[in-house]
Amino acid sequence: MFFRKLLLLPLFLLTFVLLLLTALAFYPYIFTNIYKFPAIKPFSGGEWYNPYADTSGKWFKANFHAHAKAWSGLTNGKFVPNRLDSIYRSMGYDFIGISDYHKISKATDTPEEEFFPIYEHGLNIFKRHQQALDAKKIVNFDYPLFQTLHHKQDMIERMRPYSKLLAINHPEFMDAYPPDDFNYLSNYTHIEILNHFRTSLPQWDAALTAGYPAFGYGNDDSHDQSNKDETGRFWTMVRASSLLNNLILDGLRKGNSIAVKGDSGFVDNELRYLLIDGDSMRLKLQNPADSIRLISMNGSMVYTAVNSDSLSYFLQKVKGYLRAEIYNPKTSFFLNPLIRTNGILPAYKPVKNAAFSFVFRVVGLIIYLVYLVVAYKILTKMFKVIFRKRAKHTI
Repeated sequence: MFFRKLLLLPLFLLTFVLLLLTALAFYPYIFTNIYKFPAIKPFSGGEWYNPYADTSGKWFKANFHAHAKAWSGLTNGKFVPNRLDSIYRSMGYDFIGISDYHKISKATDTPEEEFFPIYEHGLNIFKRHQQALDAKKIVNFDYPLFQTLHHKQDMIERMRPYSKLLAINHPEFMDAYPPDDFNYLSNYTHIEILNHFRTSLPQWDAALTAGYPAFGYGNDDSHDQSNKDETGRFWTMVRASSLLNNLILDGLRKGNSIAVKGDSGFVDNELRYLLIDGDSMRLKLQNPADSIRLISMNGSMVYTAVNSDSLSYFLQKVKGYLRAEIYNPKTSFFLNPLIRTNGILPAYKPVKNAAFSFVFRVVGLIIYLVYLVVAYKILTKMFKVIFRKRAKHTI
């Protein structure tokens, strides 16, 4: 009997841990909100929004997504913020955003006027991560297991009031945000289209085709900055008059930026201008590119120019949006889209369905309480089997 109890003890402890982890994982779902998603309409109108209309200032090379050593190394960052910063500075980067998980980090040499708080949000197992830029508060709530569209939107709504810009990070990674999600999600500002884990162009085109004005940007998402496969590979060029934090943020907000794929942060071309001239779009580069491809609705390629530093394209027949991909000898540029408008970019925000949210929460709470009761009974029964004393028999 003693040995039988000894064997049952690890099983009891394992069961206790599993039931406890399950209870903790499902607890946030009690607070689920249900939303009425806005009817996102394809871009239309007789005017064009041009994110590159402002040609003042210069291009700054930036990476907004890199991980330093944090949480005692639990999140796999290798270097302290100062060392991370120096590695990127050595490759000619002007702005280095350290975006640790649920933590604001800063290199000590970064001037205060050139810094804004960034962190990556995500306490779930399927890499549904978001990035808060100019964050005023860290939101630690998350849905750790499954996430429906309502859960994904709820995380955006919980974070958006506390960040000036909000990006959906690497949506292609682990299929965290399939393209179809972007027919419904709203109230975010950017999609991380380039990341060393995944490229997420289908998600970007899905959002733009639906009519949601999301801007794209690129980042390394590096954890080990000594690894050249994940460092200096993807970045964002931002046009601004200086590195002052509010000007860099404003350039991102307007879409006056370019997502770049390359190596060691080396830039081999530059966008001189992209302008609307009557019914045509005119694009000019500093150097000839191998090819310039124009992309429109559903990610379809509508035009290609080869071995050229300039391009002119008639816009009258273009529906919705038009974006350019520029393939240079050593880099690839992904420009933000020209967007058809009636004067201003559309803005979308979901509406919380208070009645459905209440019902969902009540039902969820009941199920959760039933689970706790069942778990308690299982553990109590196992405990009694292991630790009960044998009754003494009397004659």
